[in-house]
Amino acid sequence: AVGTASSIPTKPNSAPPAAAIAAPDDDLLAAVLVKQFADRGAIVAPATIDYLVGRIERSFAAARRIAARADRAAWERKRAIGIPLVRELLRADAEARGSGGG
Repeated sequence: AVGTASSIPTKPNSAPPAAAIAAPDDDLLAAVLVKQFADRGAIVAPATIDYLVGRIERSFAAARRIAARADRAAWERKRAIGIPLVRELLRADAEARGSGGG
């Protein structure tokens, strides 16, 4: 019968092809960091972005988290978002992980 459900060819148990999403490369991660900071009204030096690219988890979520934390810390401490500040934040993260704090 034309146009009926029984006339549509199907494969039993067919699933859509799987696709993997790779971690962002350096350029993409840097661009995401710049965008995350810009969304918060912060202009961050390229050297600071490069520093972060080489040290954070390679994910969009990690870029979002460090940008938010750095922005908040800079505001609270009345400091610029630069390598010294992000170094402190990353060091605090490492110490917290090492002590079982997360």
